[in-house]
Amino acid sequence: MGPVALVLSPMDRLWTIREAAAIAELPSKTIRTIIDREGLVRGAAEASNRRAGYLLSLRDLVYLKLRAEFPFALSKSDRGALESLVRGRKTAACGWRVEGQELLLECPRIRVGVDYARLREKLMRNAAAFEWGQQRIVSDLAVLNGEPVFRGTRIPLAEVAALIRRGITDSQLAEGYPSLQQVDFDYVRIFARLGKRPGRPRKPLEAHRTAEAA
Repeated sequence: MGPVALVLSPMDRLWTIREAAAIAELPSKTIRTIIDREGLVRGAAEASNRRAGYLLSLRDLVYLKLRAEFPFALSKSDRGALESLVRGRKTAACGWRVEGQELLLECPRIRVGVDYARLREKLMRNAAAFEWGQQRIVSDLAVLNGEPVFRGTRIPLAEVAALIRRGITDSQLAEGYPSLQQVDFDYVRIFARLGKRPGRPRKPLEAHRTAEAA
């Protein structure tokens, strides 16, 4: 089966807090806390339609992921600098800078580096998989009484999601559903997070510190 064309690329798409949380692998509560208690300026696309609530872009997701999983608490000025780098497209701000594949924070006697490129690529893959699934999953009363299935199949979305929640691996899923693709399983993992209360991230943001020479 050929690929399903996407209407919007992940760079153009906006997501609700619930969708963003599933894509970024964060609890919705964490995102709401950052928005409500610590502030997050609305993007231009949503500022004109406040009734829709917060709609988050890919840049927003990268910033929220960094904020939520940074290895230590950040000051107000550091949070502002980080936001201007990630959401404002700057390359340096108040001790922060993007250098090659890393996002660096340099303070007196310490240097912190985060693999910014890998984090961004992971979120882009998740976002692309989510967009894929929005068109891959269809509902037709003539097929399983309208239960959502993968386009061109009779495989229920809920059935695969239940297996993923039970810990079935991708290789086992591929063996059981040879007509599905890896991107299908990637989407279902995101869908499965939408359908249950998320917990704390399993793996913290990878970062390293290097003490500066005295």
